Amino acid sequence: MREQDLAYWPGPVLYKVEIDGELSEADDKVVCRRARLIRKVKTWSHRALVAWACDCVERVLPIFEKQCPEDKRPRNAIEVTRAWLAGKATLEEVKTAADAAYVTNAAYYVARASYAAANAAADATAADATAARAARAARAAINAAYGATCSAERTWQVSRMLEYVRGEVMP
Repeated sequence: MREQDLAYWPGPVLYKVEIDGELSEADDKVVCRRARLIRKVKTWSHRALVAWACDCVERVLPIFEKQCPEDKRPRNAIEVTRAWLAGKATLEEVKTAADAAYVTNAAYYVARASYAAANAAADATAADATAARAARAARAAINAAYGATCSAERTWQVSRMLEYVRGEVMP
């Protein structure tokens, strides 16, 4: 996978690979005949995935808050998830905040993003569910940043994920 594709296919585990054979590339994926796992990326983890999903949502929260200034549920979901990352909240508290943030209104995508990011933490025991929810959080953040800013937002997400992968930021 190319670095620019990481945000499309996040997972709680990431490996450096060696590719062998013919390479076929598409918009957001690379296919090859064989790939060998070289080493696990130690700076990337479930916690980094959840922190990255929160980062993505926080960038678009102002869109929601401008349209719904009284509704603090999406921001609260992210704050409780950040508290969980810092060891100051339980997964049950994260799940409760995530469920409260699940709202439908004019800022639907931001609300959905905060819900997905918080649930990524709550799904700590299900790696596939965690990755799927973090990916949904990032996609929902992209959708919230509709229009010409979508491409810029995805570029930022990839850049931010690479900062975690390189160990420049820690969850």
